[in-house]
Amino acid sequence: MRRINTLAAFVILLSVSAAAAQQVKLEAIIKRVNDDFVTLIDVRQARLLKLIDPVTGTDNDVAMRLVERKLELAEVSRAAPREITAQALQAKRREWEATLGGANVAQLLQRAGMSDEQLEAWLRDDLRIRAYGDQVFGGFSISTTAADYATFGQMLLQKGQLNGVRILGPKTVELMATNHLPAAALANGGVGPGTGYGLGVSVLMNPAERGNIGSAGEFGWSGAASTHVLIDPKEDLVAIYCTQLLGGDFNLRAEFATLLYQSIVGN
Repeated sequence: MRRINTLAAFVILLSVSAAAAQQVKLEAIIKRVNDDFVTLIDVRQARLLKLIDPVTGTDNDVAMRLVERKLELAEVSRAAPREITAQALQAKRREWEATLGGANVAQLLQRAGMSDEQLEAWLRDDLRIRAYGDQVFGGFSISTTAADYATFGQMLLQKGQLNGVRILGPKTVELMATNHLPAAALANGGVGPGTGYGLGVSVLMNPAERGNIGSAGEFGWSGAASTHVLIDPKEDLVAIYCTQLLGGDFNLRAEFATLLYQSIVGN
C-alpha cells in the first residue's frame, strides 16, 4: 500500500472558542489541526486499542501520528467519497483484532471509552485512507527540495532554458502559460477571480479582478498542502513557498503575493 506522507509543524493551542471549550477540556488538548484537536484522550485511546502504527514511543509521537491521520482524512474528504463495503469493514476489523493478541475487545473498548460504533467509524476511515493512497496520481509521492523546485521554476521563467541547456522549446512554455479556458468557463470563475488555466499552470489574466497586486501573465500552481510557485516573466521573478497545511489556504497565498510584490522597489 502506498502511504500518504505528511510532515508538518504545529503550535500548541493557546485559546479555543467557547463552543469548543464546552466539549473539550482545555488542558487535555495536545495539538491543534486546522479547526480540529488532538487530545490526551485521543492519544490514550489510540495507544490502548493499537489503532495507529507505531503504538510505541512518547505521547507526542502518538499525537503527531494522529495529526497526520487527521490531515490525511482532510485530503481524502476532498475526493469523491468511496463506499466501504460491509465485507471490507469486517475484514479490517479482523485484521485489527489480530493485533490485540486475543484480548477481550469489549473490555478494551470500555477501558478506552470508545463505543463499537466509534471503532467502526475509525476502521472505515482507515479503509478510506488506504483506498485513496492506492490510487494513481500524476504528481503523487513525487519528492524534491525547495531549491530544486525553484530551479525548475527558473527554467520555465527562461522559456525552457537553464544554464545554457535547452530543455523545452520557448513556444512550448508560452503555450503552457497561456489561458486555455473558454469564455464560459472564465465567466463561471475559472480557476479563481481574474485567473485562467494553461497547460498545467494557472495564469493570472487580470490582477484587479483577482483583488491583489501582481502581473498579467504571471503563472504557477498551488499544491494540496498550501504550497505555491509563482513565475512572473514581467518582473523576471520566481517565488515559492512550502507549507504542510492540507485543504489549501488562499489567504496565505494572497498575503505571500502581497508581501512579495511590495518588496519590489525598482527595476
